[in-house]
Amino acid sequence: MSPEGLLNRAALDARRTDGKGHHTASVWADRPRPGETREDVIRRLLEATELHGLDPARNPHLWSCTSAQKLLDEGFSFEKDEYEGEPDEHYSVVLGDPPTLEDTTRFAEAFTKERRPDQGD
Repeated sequence: MSPEGLLNRAALDARRTDGKGHHTASVWADRPRPGETREDVIRRLLEATELHGLDPARNPHLWSCTSAQKLLDEGFSFEKDEYEGEPDEHYSVVLGDPPTLEDTTRFAEAFTKERRPDQGD
């Protein structure tokens, strides 16, 4: 997830005919349910992404952020795309209007690259 790639992708998102015109990055997020560990939440979110077309074979890594508050503290906001069937766990993070490379760098730095739990080292 490079800041340059995020900037380019956000520009494409802003031009989507079915979108809101915002420069965004798609994220999957939720809080732990009672008794869930961090790993349980990650597995549940990965299952949700796979149900919506993300192929785990093509995505051996995930990018994790410890909290949405970290992104809010950096000045980003969350919104729902509001498309039919949008999962509760799916959000778009507004990166700026329009975002700068500094904005996408701050966004990328909030995340850590990890192997998927079901992928070996």
